[in-house]
Amino acid sequence: MKRLAYILLTFVVSLPLAFAQPGADIQRILSQMPVQTAAELNTAVTQLAQAAPGSVLSLAAMLQSADKGANSPAEYALSALANFASDKNADINLRKAVKTGFQQAVAATADPTNKQFLQAQLRLLSPEKEKVPIYKSKNDKKVEKLWKKANPVGVVKALKSDDPAYRVTALRTADAFAGPVFYRQLEAAYPTLSEDAKAEIIYWLGLHKADSEADFILSQLDAPGQTGLNAVEAAGKIGGAEAAEQLVSMLNGPRAAAAYAALQRFNGDVRGTLKKAFKDASGKDLIPLMKLAAERRMSALAPDILKLAAADDAEVAAAARNALAGVVRSDQVNQLAQMLDGADEAAVKPLQAAFAKALAKSGAPERYSLINTALSAAKNKDRFYPALAGTDTENAVKDLAAAYENGSKSAFDALMTMSNAAAAPLLLKEGGKGNAAALTKALDLVAASRQPDAEKLAQYIEAAGLTKDSKTLVSIVNKFAAIPTPESFDAIVPYLDNADKSIAYAAANAAAGVAQKCAAQIDKAKIRTALTKASAILAATGDADDGYAVDAIRQFLSTL
Repeated sequence: MKRLAYILLTFVVSLPLAFAQPGADIQRILSQMPVQTAAELNTAVTQLAQAAPGSVLSLAAMLQSADKGANSPAEYALSALANFASDKNADINLRKAVKTGFQQAVAATADPTNKQFLQAQLRLLSPEKEKVPIYKSKNDKKVEKLWKKANPVGVVKALKSDDPAYRVTALRTADAFAGPVFYRQLEAAYPTLSEDAKAEIIYWLGLHKADSEADFILSQLDAPGQTGLNAVEAAGKIGGAEAAEQLVSMLNGPRAAAAYAALQRFNGDVRGTLKKAFKDASGKDLIPLMKLAAERRMSALAPDILKLAAADDAEVAAAARNALAGVVRSDQVNQLAQMLDGADEAAVKPLQAAFAKALAKSGAPERYSLINTALSAAKNKDRFYPALAGTDTENAVKDLAAAYENGSKSAFDALMTMSNAAAAPLLLKEGGKGNAAALTKALDLVAASRQPDAEKLAQYIEAAGLTKDSKTLVSIVNKFAAIPTPESFDAIVPYLDNADKSIAYAAANAAAGVAQKCAAQIDKAKIRTALTKASAILAATGDADDGYAVDAIRQFLSTL
């Protein structure tokens, strides 16, 4: 049983594309589980449903036996998938595919706990009167036998089976004798096998980086369906100059996405191939090359891509601007500044990103100086404010504050991105005018700063006087509590009488916490009066934890 569970687990880890539809990335989707919003869940589960039945098999193969740990991510995804497909509004074809996947998964799963879980999901997809049988794989005994005595002849024979789990298991047993001799045996049997088996073999060869089979893999790049897609991926894993050239040549063809993904993870250096292709290409053929150059940080191509950013072809120019952030060098700051100042509005954001990247290797003072030089010559100064804020210097705060006072909204937006507490006074001022976001940002800056507690407290008190928003006031009261001094206790006490229950509740907890930390410095009568109110507020909630807090307050008061 444990051996079969291992088979299923290694099946999905080693061959995630064997069952999945093109483009379905089960590992990527699973890594996002659990998601945070209903929209994200719907997107992820829809992708899984579209890849069924293979996606269900892949997820089921990830389930471990109870003695090996938790199955939370895979169980979460499978449960969500079953609920999605069982909904009365679900697409009937997706429902059928998902149901088929669960039927196959039940058949292929040996662990009794996991089988029971999968059957429970299958029941959601079955009419009430339909009996959900206990499925059993016809090849269970063959699988066990193959694991006990794996051999090349047995593996090749198993690859002719119509049972995908059996075929993939056979290939996994072949890991023990993977090498040129066995690779040639697979190649000899290849023409007689099904398309699914061919796809599995190609992927397995790529997994083992079978460089002796490089020519064979490359011969399958144009094969139909999943076989060709797996060949593209395998070519990237095996690497080599010929593979690089062929993959680059596919970047504008029907398998462009697969070729691009293979080049992203290419086993070896493709920069020489990309440079040559870049030199020979023109027009829209340059677009994927520029994207790859950016991902590979090919700064040698920066001058060429800078020129293309001004190309007549709008699509090429846009791609060049988007690629610049990945290739620009520090000696191109001035050129980028000129481009940014004179750019059309649609080009501003990618050029701002490139400008910031060109500055990135310089220290904050040097960046500030370079940006000031650009600002002095710029007609569109607002475009440089994000980079100025990125220096996070006090001088930048002063400059942006001055620009805001002169009417620049962009300067204020830039200030809102800074981490320097010097921006807090201006943001507090704006908070007093009703800008809740500015007030919240100011409070965060003060809290994260290294200012003395007394200065922080003074700014918190100032902020509290600028708002009536209950959430903001609760946040401020909690910040009072983080400064355990008699002064913060005095600031908290008035909020015990606040009509807003959430504010009074926060004050009750804050008062109790601060009083216990600095009781020796506070008048005992003042503590008793405040904590008596705090006890009443906490007791009124009826919550068990608040009840414990009330008991703790009473115990504390008895010691005064």
